[in-house]
Amino acid sequence: MGSPPFPRSQIVLRLVLGLSMFQFFCGPRGEMSARPMSENLRVKEPVPASSGKPGEELSAPVHRPSAIPGTTQRASKRMRATPPFAWPLKGRVTCGFSLGGRKRRHEGIDIDGELGQTIRAAAAGTVVLAGMEGRYGNALLIDHGRGLSTYYAHASRLLVRLGDRVEQGEPIAQVGRSGNARGTHLHFEVRRHDRPVNPLSLLRGGAVLTAASH
Repeated sequence: MGSPPFPRSQIVLRLVLGLSMFQFFCGPRGEMSARPMSENLRVKEPVPASSGKPGEELSAPVHRPSAIPGTTQRASKRMRATPPFAWPLKGRVTCGFSLGGRKRRHEGIDIDGELGQTIRAAAAGTVVLAGMEGRYGNALLIDHGRGLSTYYAHASRLLVRLGDRVEQGEPIAQVGRSGNARGTHLHFEVRRHDRPVNPLSLLRGGAVLTAASH
């Protein structure tokens, strides 16, 4: 390294002005000299400052967090893990699902059928309710696990009992008009954690209004 331009004993002051640093020296006759030291500094680029004009809105940078890794994938896997339900009855949907007002609320779908026609389990599960259910007449509730259950109402006859284990497509009841029913049909509901969901969203070929053949 070379010698400094002035003896170190003659350095009397270092001053930082803005982003620059200066060294002040006192010469042998009392004269003062200054030398910038900016070439020895590594100063980051300054952040643009606001103009500070009246009425100007100042805002901090908005951090937009990315999705938690795997969250979307796990949700998709859960949807794929729910098997499509089979249609419980061959027939035409005469009344759809609705969560509207009290008069328009219909927590399932009605499938037209003939008296005595076979009603089948939409999916494998355990019968947790079987018997007369007021205005729903002869009814069944099947628990499929994972918070899913199906409800079958207005049957003329029940073919399974409380506690029975049933498989998908197994006969469980026969179409009737028990309870408060205007005609022979099946009232069918799907519930997730005891909340009604549109059965057509889980039934095979649910986009169509006519039940597919088994």
